[in-house]
Amino acid sequence: MRYVLFAAILTLAHSAVQAHKTAPCAEVQPLLTTLSKENHNQTALSRLFEIGDDCIGEIISTLNNSKDFRLTIAAQETIRYLGNPGALTALDAWNKKNTKSYPVFGPVPVPIMEFDYEMIELNLLEPNQRDLGLIVSPHLYALAIDKQSSRSNDLLQKVLKKLETVDELSVTKTMVDRLKGSYPLKPFNDSNNDVAATVLENAFFLSREDKQFTTSRLLSLNGSGNKALVELKLSRGLLAERWYHVVVKRQGKQWGFFSITFIKQS
Repeated sequence: MRYVLFAAILTLAHSAVQAHKTAPCAEVQPLLTTLSKENHNQTALSRLFEIGDDCIGEIISTLNNSKDFRLTIAAQETIRYLGNPGALTALDAWNKKNTKSYPVFGPVPVPIMEFDYEMIELNLLEPNQRDLGLIVSPHLYALAIDKQSSRSNDLLQKVLKKLETVDELSVTKTMVDRLKGSYPLKPFNDSNNDVAATVLENAFFLSREDKQFTTSRLLSLNGSGNKALVELKLSRGLLAERWYHVVVKRQGKQWGFFSITFIKQS
């Protein structure tokens, strides 16, 4: 009788543990549905960033199997924010077989995928391509962040050389000059245990004056706590606002940039 009772307790305990593990993953579909209706939705994105690594199977399954193409796009946006290696491999494979045009929402994570390399070459190196300014900033910054890849390093040098000829007063010229002034990008300490403030302090893409008008907010930590999603909002008035999402990754006792994404401006 004691053995039977003990076995029953173990079974209940195991069931409770499994329920605890799977309960957050039940949120994935409703959250992706919300994200499919509003890209960059802060609430949905923050929660997906928090639980996404533990529920990556559900997100990849949506990417590959959803009959609602909007959900597929939401899944790819989530994967880009997470930068989960297995999910990035799945997304790269999906991009190669996908035949539909779609809006690309989310960061350019590292290591850079083949799809993103193609976008970099098209938007930043194609002859006579118009200056897209902040729209291509995530690609430029990804090349600088992805220091381990010789392809990224080679492309970065080509892009910087090509962009030397842009208008001195352009946004693109400002981006290039600030990147050059901080390259190679280095990890940074979170001395005050405030990752959002630390990200703002080390945001090389903002001028010193910009930073005085910028607020930073931690949106979410991933499940293992080794990545953080931070919002930066630069505001010089209602019609002079700009938003960025910055993902940083822990490197030992320091943080380093993982992706930098210009979201929108007013």
